[in-house]
Amino acid sequence: MAGYGRHISVECAGFVSLPGYCPRSPFRLWLLGIGLALVSALAREPELPHIVEPVFRFADTVSPAEIRHVFVLANPGATELRVTRVRSTCGCTTAGVEPETIPPGGEGRLEVVFKTGNRVGMQRKHVFVSVEHPQVPLLRCSLEGTLLSPVPAAPTEPAEPVAPARPAAAEAVAVPPAAPLAPAEPPAVAVTAEPDAIYLRNVPPGQVAEGALRLACLDGEPFAVDSVQCPLTGMTVAAEPANEARSVWRLAYRFRAGTPGQRLRGFVTVTTDRPGPPLRIRLSGNVASPLAQTTP
Repeated sequence: MAGYGRHISVECAGFVSLPGYCPRSPFRLWLLGIGLALVSALAREPELPHIVEPVFRFADTVSPAEIRHVFVLANPGATELRVTRVRSTCGCTTAGVEPETIPPGGEGRLEVVFKTGNRVGMQRKHVFVSVEHPQVPLLRCSLEGTLLSPVPAAPTEPAEPVAPARPAAAEAVAVPPAAPLAPAEPPAVAVTAEPDAIYLRNVPPGQVAEGALRLACLDGEPFAVDSVQCPLTGMTVAAEPANEARSVWRLAYRFRAGTPGQRLRGFVTVTTDRPGPPLRIRLSGNVASPLAQTTP
């Protein structure tokens, strides 16, 4: 037979066949199918809960205003997703999830309301959603945008001045020299804190709660922090520059909880070298109370 005893080597789909094997044999096709299945399984991303489009940038808005947005909380997994807690970084922002238990493959509504008050400038408010999931226990979404100052009312046109009576020709009128104008004081530019409040909720007795705030001036110019005062016993607050230009400062706080059930109220006062009143940062929260032990 012509060609008897020759060996043929064929490359197919990245494999080199053994001498005498046919590239379309059932054994080769079975190996190829197993390889493709493994590659597909490795390339498939895990289906994890997430917030669709987690950042909402609102248009420039004049303060005061109320900004609302509904985020979509997706659960592409095969089990129910339970929401255990929703919190924001600022008391001016509230949020709620409906429903609190999202079925497999379903979606929930996360509605966020931001009441601007008299805030102006760039704003960024975060909302954190705690869920019962081993891989993604915490989800975050944000509202971002610029708040504008209200437009002042148009000034009324001044009345035409009345020309003074011309003195008699025989009388000499002495005109006193004009007094020099006092230099105008520079306008006060507010120093703001982000977030604008400190919340210490349910801190266990004997435990330490700590965090930091960002201080900046609305005009972006450098400034200095002269003093920081905190009325709360067991809490220390200190300020340090966050950049070399000293246009941003970091206000760090540390609180060691004491008496169970203690309510925390007051203001942290920050005095700077900028003209105007000092910055007052609201402080609120409580020390957790021990759970009552019951016997069966």
